[in-house]
Amino acid sequence: GVELAQLTVGAGNRGAVDEHLARLRAEAQRTMDQLHETVWSLNREAVAIGELAEQVQEHLHEHPRHHQTPALECQVEGDLQTVLPSGHALEIFRLIQEAVHNAIRHAGARHVEVQLTNERNTTLRIEVRDDGTFRPPPDGHKGLGVAGMRTRAERIGGSFSLEVEAAGGTTTVRVVLPLDAREHRS
Repeated sequence: GVELAQLTVGAGNRGAVDEHLARLRAEAQRTMDQLHETVWSLNREAVAIGELAEQVQEHLHEHPRHHQTPALECQVEGDLQTVLPSGHALEIFRLIQEAVHNAIRHAGARHVEVQLTNERNTTLRIEVRDDGTFRPPPDGHKGLGVAGMRTRAERIGGSFSLEVEAAGGTTTVRVVLPLDAREHRS
């Protein structure tokens, strides 16, 4: 991107240079945000479900800064003090980011809801629901999308499902993660 901006400067096209620089700045900001989110989880051995929910809420709050977005909300139920290994929390966070991104960018959702439910300290249920129009990726599509979310869920011992209402209504990404009995409370 920097090389392209430099070439454009050489061609004397100020408007195109400004465009390139704006894209580079936005990409740098996204990269810094991702680094911040990664450091958040890796600076500790364990992350309480309540802390994970706060990170998700912060992400949803910051999201409009980068994109035109629909209504975004996060709801949490159950014991928020139960902790997850930090690697699990990061995988869940990235999975939620991908599901929200897909709902906005590809499905044209007007409303996206993230739900984290700690079911009696035995199971963490993560659901991302949107009212967009689900479209499977075209053949040859190189994005990670659904396959990447499934891999993240399975990597931490969870199950993944994608449910789409037949009428093109609600799409739900669901991850069910058994909570290890050895996990402790913060």
